Amino acid sequence: LALLVGLAGGALAAPGLPAELAAFDSTPAGIVSLAAPTDLDGFAAYTPGGAEMILGFLGCTDMATCDPTLVAEASPQTWADPTDPPVYLAQGDPDHVVPVAPTDAVATSLEEAVGLGKIWYDRVDSGEDSGRGHDIDHGLNRTVLGVFIGTVDPR
Repeated sequence: LALLVGLAGGALAAPGLPAELAAFDSTPAGIVSLAAPTDLDGFAAYTPGGAEMILGFLGCTDMATCDPTLVAEASPQTWADPTDPPVYLAQGDPDHVVPVAPTDAVATSLEEAVGLGKIWYDRVDSGEDSGRGHDIDHGLNRTVLGVFIGTVDPR
């Protein structure tokens, strides 16, 4: 959700907000996304139970009849453009909850849309035998995350 809201740049704001809230710039200075489903179609197709989670999020009964516009609008990469803030993505490999292949593709598409150098991608190798693929704390490069946070311009 942080990635989606951050990249949407206020486009998802509720209609009819009071003027003082509508005038507020909700665009974050930077976005951190940890082991999150970034490609809803991919997550629904590749993850056991993924379709049910996505359907619940979208309020659809099945992916085949779910409005493709709704699926696209709920996918972070739809909103990506060069005006977006820097993004730090971390994804576990192997992750048995959120597959790494769709996140690899999203990282590439974000680099193309937002700009090379603004997307930081930490593909965490937590070890096949560790059983901790989705628990990225085990292998997360905290030094690089700290450097990323240090590069984000405070508001």
